[in-house]
Amino acid sequence: EDLFISYPMTQYRRGQGEYMTTPSRFIEDVPEDVLEPVQLVEEDAADDPGVDDEMSPSSSNGEAAAPGESPRDAAPSPPDDPADADGLPF
Repeated sequence: EDLFISYPMTQYRRGQGEYMTTPSRFIEDVPEDVLEPVQLVEEDAADDPGVDDEMSPSSSNGEAAAPGESPRDAAPSPPDDPADADGLPF
């Protein structure tokens, strides 16, 4: 069976504003060979300068999407370190 463990990437605290969160410290007790880190990134096509309405859809890596596959169907590759969120637009 599968177990999905998730956590919010950001939280908002009054007086502090928005801040990045970290995974539970208990995940350190789980063997790495059973973990499969996945990081979802929200995309807004209107804000994405790489999206052109006149062009054919492309995947997030700049290659054309396969027939029948939309760019959002392509799974983003997880970062080397899921705790490293420096590349996110925050």
